[in-house]
Amino acid sequence: MNLLEARELSPNVESIYYADLFVVGGRVWMITGCGKSGAGRIASKKELAADLARDAVALVRDGNSLYGGYDPGALATKDGKPIDLHRLHKIDVIAYCLSADETATVYANRQIEIDKVDHTLVAALLSRMLYPAYVAQTLGSAEQLRWLQDPTRRHKRFLELTNAVDDVKFLVIPWMPSVEEKAELYVKLAW
Repeated sequence: MNLLEARELSPNVESIYYADLFVVGGRVWMITGCGKSGAGRIASKKELAADLARDAVALVRDGNSLYGGYDPGALATKDGKPIDLHRLHKIDVIAYCLSADETATVYANRQIEIDKVDHTLVAALLSRMLYPAYVAQTLGSAEQLRWLQDPTRRHKRFLELTNAVDDVKFLVIPWMPSVEEKAELYVKLAW
């Protein structure tokens, strides 16, 4: 079955966010915001195996660990099981990439660098992004879609999923003049 033939909403339809997943320096990064894909691809050395998900990432919490996988609102299956495309990966970093205007405001009087932040700031920024589950939009009712798209609901759900998770760093990434410079920030991040 391909995604467009899906008949059921994903079990994680309430936890899908506009983001990519890349492996950078051996760590799984969930990257959202402005200029996310190009820099993520470069930072992951353009390795196909390191490009885990684009634009629609479902978050799943297991105990105090957080996982993410590609999920456009329905899962393609083979023999009743989701295909490898939807495999979950333990997340190490959640990064929000600021726009040029946001960067100019935030870094007006200080050095441009990656900032470690609390999950509540990332929740506020991420919940402003559109709900990306394009297949869910073909399967759900209008009322259900309004609920799924609601920024307040998505903000609250992100906080529930990320509160007190182990070993996840939350970051704000400044806008850079080129994706190569932004990718260099990812790679050089000191742990």
